[in-house]
Amino acid sequence: MAFGFGQKNVGIDLGTSNTLVFLEGSGIVINEPSFVAKDTATGELMAVGSAAQRMFEKNPPTISVIRPLRKGVISDLDASIGLLKYFLSVAYNNRLGRPTAIIGVPSGVTEVEREQLNKPLFRLE
Repeated sequence: MAFGFGQKNVGIDLGTSNTLVFLEGSGIVINEPSFVAKDTATGELMAVGSAAQRMFEKNPPTISVIRPLRKGVISDLDASIGLLKYFLSVAYNNRLGRPTAIIGVPSGVTEVEREQLNKPLFRLE
């Protein structure tokens, strides 16, 4: 165990093609395509990962299927946060405490992007 009762460290490789989630003590628990399907009217997430990829180019006009990362850079922050929330909730499913997560970023990240990465983006509930 890492830093608290039931808490484990989580490593995330947020990739342009696939996202990997590593859970301490369990290994790689998620290896899914980095796709997100959103309702175009409300912005609500409809599907993530493989489920969203299956919808790609077969979706109705009311649903937009995208890759929130392009060339190793986050191109849609809201969709990326949705993707992360979903994968973390699946990986950390019903465990007590909050995970400590480490996320890999490209080496060419700018100083402005580095400052943004030091701020919490969301809380896993």
